[in-house]
Amino acid sequence: MDSLFEVLRISTDSSARKAAAAQLRQLQSQQPDAFLQHTYDGIASPQLKPELRFFLCTLVIAFLDESWHGCVSPASQERFISLYVELVVAPSCPSVLLARKVSAIVAVMARRGSRKAQVGGMPQLIHHVVTRYVAEMESAARSQAYDRVCSLLLSTHVLLKEMQGSRVGHVFEDVCQAMVAALSGVFALLPDAAAMLAHYDVCLYLLKCSLRVFGRAVFDAAFCRFLLNTTWRLAEGLGQTVASPSQANQRLRLLEYALKIMEATVVYFPSRLQELGDAFFFAEATAVERLTGAASCASPAADASAAATDAAVTPPPPPPPLSLFTLLVAVVRSPVDEVVSEKAVCRALRLFTALLSAEDGDAFIARCLHNFATSSSSFPPFLQYVVSTYLADGTSADALAGWSSQPERVAAELDVDMDDEASMMSCAEQLFLALTGSTNGAAPVLTVAWAVVNQLLQEGDEGAVTAALHAIGIGYYTMNAQDNASYLGFLRDKLLPLLRPDVLAHASPFIARRVVWLVGMWCESVTDLRDRHAVLAALEAVLQHAVRTQNVVLVLVSLKSTENFISDNHFTLPDMPATLVTTVLQTVQMLLTAVQSPTTIKELAGLVHVLTEKKALLAHGETLLQLFVPPTQAIIESYGAQAAKANAAGSTGAYGGHFDSDNDADEDGDDSLGSLAMLLDCLGSSVRQCSSDAVIWSLFPTIVLPCTAPTSAATAWAEDNAWELFLTMAQSSSSFDHAAAAQALPIALQHTHRDFGMLPLVFRVVYSLLLLRQATVEALIAATDIDAWVSVVRNSPSAELCGAVTAVLTAVARMSGGPLQAALSRHAVQALLTSADVQAEQHTIPLAVALALCLASAHSSEGQQRLLAEVHAAVRMVGGPQASVSALLEPLVLLLDVSPSVLVSRVVVHLLNTLSKTAPHALSTEDQAMVQRALESVAVSVGGTGNEPSWSGEESGETRPPQEMLLEWLGDEDLPATSPHVARVMSVFAVFLS
Repeated sequence: MDSLFEVLRISTDSSARKAAAAQLRQLQSQQPDAFLQHTYDGIASPQLKPELRFFLCTLVIAFLDESWHGCVSPASQERFISLYVELVVAPSCPSVLLARKVSAIVAVMARRGSRKAQVGGMPQLIHHVVTRYVAEMESAARSQAYDRVCSLLLSTHVLLKEMQGSRVGHVFEDVCQAMVAALSGVFALLPDAAAMLAHYDVCLYLLKCSLRVFGRAVFDAAFCRFLLNTTWRLAEGLGQTVASPSQANQRLRLLEYALKIMEATVVYFPSRLQELGDAFFFAEATAVERLTGAASCASPAADASAAATDAAVTPPPPPPPLSLFTLLVAVVRSPVDEVVSEKAVCRALRLFTALLSAEDGDAFIARCLHNFATSSSSFPPFLQYVVSTYLADGTSADALAGWSSQPERVAAELDVDMDDEASMMSCAEQLFLALTGSTNGAAPVLTVAWAVVNQLLQEGDEGAVTAALHAIGIGYYTMNAQDNASYLGFLRDKLLPLLRPDVLAHASPFIARRVVWLVGMWCESVTDLRDRHAVLAALEAVLQHAVRTQNVVLVLVSLKSTENFISDNHFTLPDMPATLVTTVLQTVQMLLTAVQSPTTIKELAGLVHVLTEKKALLAHGETLLQLFVPPTQAIIESYGAQAAKANAAGSTGAYGGHFDSDNDADEDGDDSLGSLAMLLDCLGSSVRQCSSDAVIWSLFPTIVLPCTAPTSAATAWAEDNAWELFLTMAQSSSSFDHAAAAQALPIALQHTHRDFGMLPLVFRVVYSLLLLRQATVEALIAATDIDAWVSVVRNSPSAELCGAVTAVLTAVARMSGGPLQAALSRHAVQALLTSADVQAEQHTIPLAVALALCLASAHSSEGQQRLLAEVHAAVRMVGGPQASVSALLEPLVLLLDVSPSVLVSRVVVHLLNTLSKTAPHALSTEDQAMVQRALESVAVSVGGTGNEPSWSGEESGETRPPQEMLLEWLGDEDLPATSPHVARVMSVFAVFLS
């Protein structure tokens, strides 16, 4: 066994490692107890090197995940978990990493054990572990053995993390409840901040355990009050001079974790918070803040002698109440890095936001928040500090230099990731939106918010003005009045004048950027045609000014705001100035050849895509292709160059799904994927408006082929979008008379032999190209292809793939010169006669329709007779020499009951008539009666009067055009009626409609 372990640990021979892994799996399945005992002996041996013991732990955990529950007997489970528990509680691990790994073994064993729990109790293995841990922790706490307590807290933390994922009953909650007393005993060892810092590791692991126990499983009002007081004690020492910088960092780390526990308590127990009382959350401060440098942002304290003199004259003011809101305000208003950390500020902001998120479901929380917003003198300065400090843009010289060196990054800074929990700006945005959108407190908050932003706009410096504009911009929904009148006045009187080129020439670039961004954010509030026209005219002027002054940042922001107005629901074509589209296109064309960021390319492509979809862009598709082909080719070539470089270096490169992380050009690999995908989509939109087949098919060798060939570097990244483009080209082209089109069809047919996710698109491309070609298909398609495709229709679970293959088979049935029709007819007969449930199986109706179309498409009466002979031969092959075509009649009659449309019913009825009339022997009386009843039933159900159904028989009672049902059957229902492909469908399948 040791030799297998050694191979797995150090061997670089992949074949040897695979063989060793296979042998180990076999040994584990045959002798699980021997494996567990051998590995335990090694892990428990102090003579073995720690790295070897760690490796054995890894093997054991992998085995536990796969086989512990099913392969190890309950008795052995109890024995081994007892051994490992004793190993954990014995202070023998040489490192924290090894201790954590051994603890993980115990946790996984306990969670995945096979013993059932008694009613109201924990499973036996879990109960054993918890009882042992609790007893040892209480004993260590009584004896004040801090190192031992720390080790046990680490193991408890690992156990709690594992148990949190348990889905059995209330196991996690029961485990946490059992830990409450033991954790409380440890808290008693840390009576003040000095003790917490002296035993930092103990306190940190204690808080980590408390996050699970009190933050997510057990609500304890006494603990919440204790935690608030503890957090205040930690906060009071922040910013003070300390002998050791590490001690200040430790204090901050503990404060951050305490805030995290409070946040979890709010998230998991919102309905229990009322047990804490109003004073826990909000009590007005009477004098100064206890947190150094916090809410009042007072100047630094005087020297010690001056302080002593002041104290002798005036008694010290009383401390503020130790309420949660006061604490959070103090943390948020403290100088970052000097007093608090970014993480602490983020967690304080998120805690406020979590409370606001819970207000709708809890009247107590709503009342506390409302009181804070309306009764606290600290709320207005708090909100002003949040806006002015955390929403302000950088306006330093270095920030301005970035406008020239990295303009795309600077423009992208305006799009803040709202889910970034480590960003103070992101957390501040979330809090501001939660406050201004509060269900119960929005009115007083908005009063304060508008006062704050107006003051900043009137009196603030450059950074403060950007902060105010930022706040207004993100508040486009929460700060918006019902009638929009106040914003429209602000827009007309203040914002639009700032966008005049003569004003921009002398304005702060930071403020100009925010004004343009704000205008775009509030697009939905501008509904009047004159206002929208005025805004778009102003944005066009900004765009032209920015291009003239080579201000790329302002160009990009202007384009984004323009896109917002064009893409919103109020957009109409008269909104736009006559020259706007030309200005935008010229700017986009200039940028596409100059920008570096794939994200920027994606956004520019998206803008043109929106213009096209909104019918704002009336230019020919050829003009649009001139915009997008060069950057698309550039990205494709960059993939190829990177792949060649990776191959030369001997790495996996793009073929392995990764680029070289050291290459600056490939740092945005995910963005490159998005950019290429968006560019391909834009090419598709352009192709739909393109009238030149030569231009359309010029994309095949330069764009489509490099993105669909299995060996191409770009294929793995953009294959789905490339096949969508390929399909659009085939549907939009008017003629097959191009070398690229002739080359494309055989290549597409080759892809049908692959097993990959794009097969539905591949078959739709083949189907569209067959219709575009409009010639017999025997030169391209073999009978073996028909065999394979019918097999797909009969066996594939994918409805999308079956629909695409059905379209191809339908085209083959219509366009074959004879041999393929015969092969398809044989398959259809076999499928209908051998089906176990002809109405339930997915393939029977498509193949019945294909059979009907084969017979209807025969080029002559002799051809139809030959096909009928094939049908009769196929019937005898399945049913025996005495079988006749009447065997097909019953399955076809049954299909009429599950027909998806009147069109299909009509086709099946036509097939029934054909087979009945051309049977080599007269039908029996029973068969004739069955067919007649079916035809009459169909005629009545679809609204007809004879043997042929009319077109007015849908369940809804509405008459549907046959053309609509035909497109639906072939999967082309989403195409516009003007598409050349639709015209071909109506021409090629006219027999369906007759």
